[in-house]
Amino acid sequence: MNDKQKTYWLKKIKNDADEKILKDILMSEEDQDMFSGVYDIHLAAKELKDWKEFDKISAWDTISRNTSGNRFSVVRYLSAAVVVLIIGFTVFFINSNESYIAGDVEKHLVLEDGSDIVLYPHSELVVSNDFNDHQRRVELKGDGYFNISKNENKPFIIEMHQAKIKVLGTVFYVDQMDKGVKVDLLKGKVEIENNADKKAIITDKETAFITEKVEVEKLDDSKLPLSKDLFLNDISIKEAVSKLNDIYGKKIIILKDAENELWIKPIHMTVKNSSIREFINGLELIFNVKIVNSKGKFTVSSLKMR
Repeated sequence: MNDKQKTYWLKKIKNDADEKILKDILMSEEDQDMFSGVYDIHLAAKELKDWKEFDKISAWDTISRNTSGNRFSVVRYLSAAVVVLIIGFTVFFINSNESYIAGDVEKHLVLEDGSDIVLYPHSELVVSNDFNDHQRRVELKGDGYFNISKNENKPFIIEMHQAKIKVLGTVFYVDQMDKGVKVDLLKGKVEIENNADKKAIITDKETAFITEKVEVEKLDDSKLPLSKDLFLNDISIKEAVSKLNDIYGKKIIILKDAENELWIKPIHMTVKNSSIREFINGLELIFNVKIVNSKGKFTVSSLKMR
């Protein structure tokens, strides 16, 4: 297995258990051959995902060349594909984009780059299968609150029916209406483009209305969506983390050294939109804390009072 193939599989790690299983497999020369075969099958099938004409003869030749003279059969390669499915990876012969849908209530989620998003009821966010490789591309159907992790080398692009938003790191609301799109920018800077290729840049405390043209004006805070802010008054950091993890439905924030007595120190903070990034930013302002984001999970350690 070459370095490119190893990098490909390592990018598919979704959790700690998968990481351990995959690294154990990649240490075995025999299993490396199996995963090389699955990689070849993926390359052959990728044309289907890209909506190109699928050349089945060429695809089979690709697999045959890599299996020729090898002691492992195609059946063994297919067995490896089953292993991939068992440990939770997506085999994307057609499409592996990930979709998040909010039902009758808000849905909170954190993407692998650390971006924090609240989808409002009956909205959907589709994350591209190459998200965070060279850029961060998503498609939004409906409305949402976005707190984007800053990365100047990988722009965050939100595609919608009537417009496109390009950001590097910022906080804003998106409201899609029949007559157009409204973007309320709390802080940062975003570039907006409508379907007529008309562009505008908005900055802190500005609102953009996007129709066949793009209009920009000062933000009226009183017209912002009603947010479900989280009030953390005189509760411990440990309790605050538990509340936020419950809101997101999974363990997004991890406190290192669970027995550290500082985790029981009281905290006083209002977290806008119950946003994990707002909470993380608050911890950084109040405490001497080290926070590491890994695949959408924040590990907090080295906490000491300033």
